[in-house]
This record gives sequence, C-alpha cells and structure tokens, in this order.
Amino acid sequence: MQNYFEIFHLPQSFSLDIVALNHAYYQVQSKTHPDRFSNSSSQQKKIAMKWAARANEAYQVLKDPPKRAAYICQLNGVEFQSDLGIAITPEFLIQQMEWCENLESIISIRDAQALKELDTELCISRETILQEVEKFLESKNFLQAVLCVRQLMFLEKFREKISNAFIVLES
Repeated sequence: MQNYFEIFHLPQSFSLDIVALNHAYYQVQSKTHPDRFSNSSSQQKKIAMKWAARANEAYQVLKDPPKRAAYICQLNGVEFQSDLGIAITPEFLIQQMEWCENLESIISIRDAQALKELDTELCISRETILQEVEKFLESKNFLQAVLCVRQLMFLEKFREKISNAFIVLES
C-alpha cells in the first residue's frame, strides 16, 4: 500500500510544498472521485470510494505540520501513540503550568489584551517548535521529533482554550 506521500507523488519531507500538495490532491481527487464512477459496477464504485477516502485522509495528515511530523516518525518506525517512553521535558511542563495559570488569571480579570499577548506567545512557541521538528526529522532523530510533536499537540489544545476564552470575554 502506498504511503501518503506516494499517493501524491511527493517527496517524504517535513518541509512539504503545500501548493504542490494541494495541486496533487486535486489531481488525485479528480481521478478517484466517486461521481466519476456513477455508471460503473458496484465494485468499481467501492474501490473509487476507498481511494477517495484514502486521498482525503492522506491530505488531512500531510497538510497539518504536527500530523505530518508524527506520520513521518511512524513511517520510520517510531509509533507516536505507542511510544510512551518519551516524556515531555520538565521545562515544558513548567511552561504549560505557567500558561494555564496565566489563562485562568486573564479570564478572571477579563483582560482581552493580555489574552491576545498570550495567544501571540503561543504562536511564537509553535513556530519555534516546528523549526525544531524539522531539524530533528532532517537529522533522523525521530524520538526527539515525537517529543516536539507532543508539545505541539499541547499548544493546539491550549490555543483552543484561548479561542474559547476570547468568546467568553466578548460576551
């Protein structure tokens, strides 16, 4: 079975050309879309639906940097979900606690400006960690890349909390 990069005929690389991914995705979709097989046999329709679903799944993973990094690690034998031996660094755990406390304080005093600043800080941290992920993947240090992906996952979930806090502050 083809891996996600092979489906789109793209190099297996974290620094993926998103324009090329989009173009390849639309090409694959145009060939495999179930509507193209409306007059085909039921077996051909099922195959087309499976290919279209696989292309959609591949596209969703490859267009999202943390998911793409985790997938590259998986392709190289480091299972993201089952690799429980990798822990978040103590420094990052402390940073998490500080961010959480800061968010609670911001919400309690309803400070929209401070919330924007916290969001900006998280965006900067995300970009820094993405650069680290790329460095670790290029050097084939997949265990460290997984550690960074876990940090990115926290940041994404925490940014959802910030988005919800913006809604609360606006009401």
